[in-house]
Amino acid sequence: MDFIDKVVLVFSPACSKAKLLKVKLLLGMKDYSGAIAESGFILKENEDNLEALLLRGRAYYFLADHDVALRHYQKGLRLDPEHSDLKKAYFGLKNLLKKTKSAEENVDKGKLRMAVEDFKAALALDPSHTAHNVHLHLGLCKVLVKLGRGKDALSSCTDALSIDEELLEALVQRGEAKLLVEDWEGAAADLKAAAQKSPQDMNIREALMRAEKSLKMSQRKDWYKILGVHKTASVAEIKRAYKKLALQWHPDKNVGNREEAEAKFREIAAAYEVLGDDDKRVRYDRGEDIEDMGMGSGGGGFNPFGRGEQQFTFHFEGGFPGGGFPGGFGGFHYG
Repeated sequence: MDFIDKVVLVFSPACSKAKLLKVKLLLGMKDYSGAIAESGFILKENEDNLEALLLRGRAYYFLADHDVALRHYQKGLRLDPEHSDLKKAYFGLKNLLKKTKSAEENVDKGKLRMAVEDFKAALALDPSHTAHNVHLHLGLCKVLVKLGRGKDALSSCTDALSIDEELLEALVQRGEAKLLVEDWEGAAADLKAAAQKSPQDMNIREALMRAEKSLKMSQRKDWYKILGVHKTASVAEIKRAYKKLALQWHPDKNVGNREEAEAKFREIAAAYEVLGDDDKRVRYDRGEDIEDMGMGSGGGGFNPFGRGEQQFTFHFEGGFPGGGFPGGFGGFHYG
């Protein structure tokens, strides 16, 4: 570019070949506005310059100003219907617009799987057309989120953000995709960033609340898993599981690993205090914080161990099913 500007066009300011080469270089440097301006100067001198019409059309194309690009290609083809590069550019753009329109129409009709294929086909036509592809990536991401295909949606949203990191909708949709793949922390981070960009958007705030709640729930203890029961387990199943595990991990039965047994025993008892109580279980299933129930590690409402050697005090109403602890472990009492 320096050589053309400082040497060729200085000594030969009317050299059309150098001027066209300059436009090509500007396109290669992605200076599309500069390419439009320089090709415009050429067309003022000769409005029928096919090469200038092609290059100016390409500049508008890469700016996603497709209607103007088509007009330049059409004008050139009227002058020379068999111009191979103009034909390729014109029909390539028409095909891209057709695929894009088909994808959008299928979204409107609820034909989401067909829309996915159309979006992918449109993206494959010209991977370098970032100004248009950013919207194709976003459209694909939104459809994939609706289909519950979190991993694929995550990839598409990231592709959109790699082109335009300020694209708010892509950030929101990536947050939704991360929720689908259970990346709670990542979802909360994306949606928090989106909420900061658009603090008045209630939909974003609602999505952020869902993400933060999911993150909080993922960090709490899974009492069902600790007792080894399903979330739909009956009260009787929960009691049986508790009884079995309490017997297994009673510290008096685990003298060789007493410290581990006491920790397990506390955890099992804490799980039963929540799941064995209908009200607490409902609140836990609803996602309420365990600390709100007076529970948690060393919480004030529950202590399975009393003071004194080998004293284990439970505050469960009625103790074990049947009113006693089978096996007769010494020093084991019910509160």
